[in-house]
Order: sequence, then C-alpha cells, then structure tokens
Amino acid sequence: MSEFKGQCFKASLSKFVEILENKIPAILVHANIKTNMGTIGHAWIECNNTVVDMTLSENDRLIDINKYYDSMEVLKIKKYSKIEVQDLLKRFGNKVYWEDWLIFTSK
Repeated sequence: MSEFKGQCFKASLSKFVEILENKIPAILVHANIKTNMGTIGHAWIECNNTVVDMTLSENDRLIDINKYYDSMEVLKIKKYSKIEVQDLLKRFGNKVYWEDWLIFTSK
C-alpha cells in the first residue's frame, strides 16, 4: 500500500472541521474513483456548489462542483454530514483515518 494511504481523508477531515468552525455548511465526501492507474479511494469537501480538494495545490483547491464530478468517474460514494463527522470524532478523537472502504479506526 502507498505510504500516502488515507492522507486525503486526514487533510479533508481537518479542513472540514475548520470550515464548520467558521459556520459554513459543508459535507465531507469519500468515494472510490476510477483513474488511469486503477480505482482509488479519495476524499474531499463540498461547500454549496464548490469542491475543496486538499490534495491539490493551494491555488487549485476550490473547484466548481460540476466540473469536479465531470473530471472523474465515481464508482462508490459516501457523504458525511456534520453530525456523522462529530460522531466519528467523538468515537476516535483526532486519530480518525480511512483504512478501507468506510472503516474507521484509531491508531
């Protein structure tokens, strides 16, 4: 497995908490997407009609939601509300990470 496994989820979770602290409605998204290198898991944040993808460069992080979804083939998707994320954080603290499809554990 890649040493970067789960990094997009960690970065997105951290940014998601920051966005919510600023009272901006947001959804944390995790999906399997098809790429030219195969199927990978990826996480990002949706705020209204904008996607925040923490794996992109700082200047490219904010993307129109329609352009974002048009740029990839989503095979499986799960969207987490504020309440669901708060539940994950209560259960696992700041040691939440994505290991396999929708399995969360603490290290």
